[in-house]
Amino acid sequence: GFGRYFTQEDIENRNPMVMTDIMRMSPGMQVSPNGSFGYVLRGRGGCTPEIFLDGMRVMQGADDLDNIVRPTEVSGVEVYNNASSAPAQYGGSAGGDCGVVLIWTKRGGPNPRR
Repeated sequence: GFGRYFTQEDIENRNPMVMTDIMRMSPGMQVSPNGSFGYVLRGRGGCTPEIFLDGMRVMQGADDLDNIVRPTEVSGVEVYNNASSAPAQYGGSAGGDCGVVLIWTKRGGPNPRR
C-alpha cells in the first residue's frame, strides 16, 4: 500500500514514551498540544484522522491517542495520509483526506505488515 509502516522493531529502537511520539515520525501527520497536558493527532489541513486499534475504529482516537494504548503494547503501526491510500475496509469510513492510522497490538492479533 501507499502508507508509512512502523514495525515493532522500529518502535522499540526509538523508545517512545507515548503513542504521539511515534506519530511525530510520520510525514503528513501533526502532533499538537491539546491545551491541557496531552497531545492530539491531526492530518493535512488540521483535520482529524481515523484511528483503528486491532481493526476496530476508535471514536475520537486522534484526540486521546496517548491514553488508548502504550507504545510497549504495539506490534506495528500503519499510517495512511488519505483514505484512498488505506486498505478498503478502513479507508471507506474516513472522510476526505484526513488520513487513517492502524495500530496493531501484541495481544490483538496478527499484524498484516510484519
